[in-house]
Amino acid sequence: MKNCSTLTIATLCLSAMIVMLITGPVGAGKPTPPSPPFTCTGSPLEMNNSSLCGATKWIQITDSTAACTIKCFQQKALGGAYRKLDCGMVLISWIGGTVIADPTKELGFYFDPASIVVAENTAEGMQISVCTIRDNPAAFDGEFWYILYMPLEIRDL
Repeated sequence: MKNCSTLTIATLCLSAMIVMLITGPVGAGKPTPPSPPFTCTGSPLEMNNSSLCGATKWIQITDSTAACTIKCFQQKALGGAYRKLDCGMVLISWIGGTVIADPTKELGFYFDPASIVVAENTAEGMQISVCTIRDNPAAFDGEFWYILYMPLEIRDL
């Protein structure tokens, strides 16, 4: 029994030495610096969102989670040390909210700022274009819809 334990320990040590010869000692090489800390207060934002139909729409965001996710991706897009930020999703593809028909607003509607969410994926039946809503805002009034996330400008309110 004593020989078995000694043999097992010797085998483990030999295996560790082979791994070190192949890969080098642990910690060798240039360590990857962590991203700088990202802090977000969740303060309200507004963004000018483009669309495939050529219309642009200013969207106000008061939901702190959505605002922080947008700010995180805005920092990540700067690259450099921020490129490895973990924003909670791989990318933002969609921005959605409850449509409020209002003829005094740009394109005749706006999204309820407190209802805004961002998403990587969404159900196809919940996707729409800004121009489709613009053409008949009353038909979509009070309903939740997603549009493509295509920010042109993002700024604090």
